Amino acid sequence: MKTYKLLMFLLVGTIALSVSSCLEPDDLITANAKSGGRILAPSVVPYKSADVNLTFTVKQGAEVQSVKIYKSFTHNADTTTSPEYLQTTIDISGANVSGDVEKSVTFSWTDLKSGIDPLPKGYVVPDDGADADIGDYFTITYKAVLSDGREVIGATTLVSVANFFAGDYVAHIIYRHPSVGTYPDNIYVEEDNDKTLLAVNGNTCSTSFAIWGPSEKMLITIDPNNNYEVSIATENWDYDVVLQDPYRSDLQSSYDPNTGVITLYYSYMGSGGYRVFWETFTPKE
Repeated sequence: MKTYKLLMFLLVGTIALSVSSCLEPDDLITANAKSGGRILAPSVVPYKSADVNLTFTVKQGAEVQSVKIYKSFTHNADTTTSPEYLQTTIDISGANVSGDVEKSVTFSWTDLKSGIDPLPKGYVVPDDGADADIGDYFTITYKAVLSDGREVIGATTLVSVANFFAGDYVAHIIYRHPSVGTYPDNIYVEEDNDKTLLAVNGNTCSTSFAIWGPSEKMLITIDPNNNYEVSIATENWDYDVVLQDPYRSDLQSSYDPNTGVITLYYSYMGSGGYRVFWETFTPKE
């Protein structure tokens, strides 16, 4: 399954998505360096007024004594970020030498907010996550402590204040192109992709556009006050994309509030004819 992993800075829809769902270790590469400290962790976790459970895996390899979990907070309205604070330390005791070690931690908003001083321009992280601005986020950094005492960055997770449809999805896409035949038999690509929808504001999320990304982005807006009407926009894309299948006026893009499924029909005109996309976003369990 082809996977798009995004790490975005959510000011004007720009949280930059990470190249992979977990960062590679920050190993030294000098002649006397000792590698190790690789950790697998989710790249993005939406915060929706509930405790946040983070599961990470310390990969088999050089001995890891512990994992220090650090946090910082970013406020998009004034583009400021707090200093990094130590949240907790998880004991590993070298168990990863013989195999992968999986650990889980759970944080409430109070846990995450605790100890964070006012940001450089004076913003104070609210006591209640429900009062936080959508798109603001905590950066959780996992640092492996090796046997020689070095702290190696193993992975990073963003805990992003989410809207009602932000989260992880499987996106099934059918992409029709005029170079491979006549509509509707001109299917150029059909595949499933893992995509993360990251909140930009209360009604809009950003994700990778179609089969491209991460720089090419789609902004999906869903209006819960207007029968969940769906609209889209693009960033870093040279063609005018419209929310319709030009050959099928009966196909309407939609959001199902009961299942969370988002169905999009969109297209753009290029050399030789229309490129037509049917994309269905199904929430992951």
